[in-house]
Amino acid sequence: MAISVPFSWSNSVERDGRRTIGYFTRPIRTAVLKTIKQLEAKAIECNFLQETLQFSSGTYEWVDNWGYKEDAEYASNSVVFELLLERFPQRYPIYQKIVFTILRQVIHQGVSHFKIADYRPTVAALGIAFLDSVALIEKVAQLYGLDVNLPQIDFYFVGELNEYGVINLLRNYQEVNLNATNENKVRFSQKKFFLVMSSLFLLLSC
Repeated sequence: MAISVPFSWSNSVERDGRRTIGYFTRPIRTAVLKTIKQLEAKAIECNFLQETLQFSSGTYEWVDNWGYKEDAEYASNSVVFELLLERFPQRYPIYQKIVFTILRQVIHQGVSHFKIADYRPTVAALGIAFLDSVALIEKVAQLYGLDVNLPQIDFYFVGELNEYGVINLLRNYQEVNLNATNENKVRFSQKKFFLVMSSLFLLLSC
């Protein structure tokens, strides 16, 4: 599985009647819009672009821009729809600052292993912020030849999880096929960063 980590963020900007979305890296923005399409297929339309990966096999797909469909109707999952489309993009910079603050503190203190839990989240905002931030740190360290000693991180999603805001969003983010009954591990980064799902919790282990 190839992981692409761009170094640009984009705010919501009107462009020819279309919009980009949020202060997101391209993989997160694409995952959010794919999840919204699965949630309310008739509500929005997206412009997907594909590019061949330079250092790995396969292609990389992302959403360039999107727009509301005319006369769109969506009500069945309006709360999750609003969370994904409005609140998550608005609050993501805050989650990212929290993650970088935590990582800076534990690295400075020489902590080798710590655990953090998110109880019954409707949207996997904090978990994705950890995944994306760790991947970004690793990529920057690799590019500049830096030695960053990241700690082992156990991230728990505890309790009942929303199908779209957590399960589908994580799947769309890094093509993770989660199974609610069988434990499985998926590598996310250069270190041992795994997502494990059981009937009781999800565990992200770095």
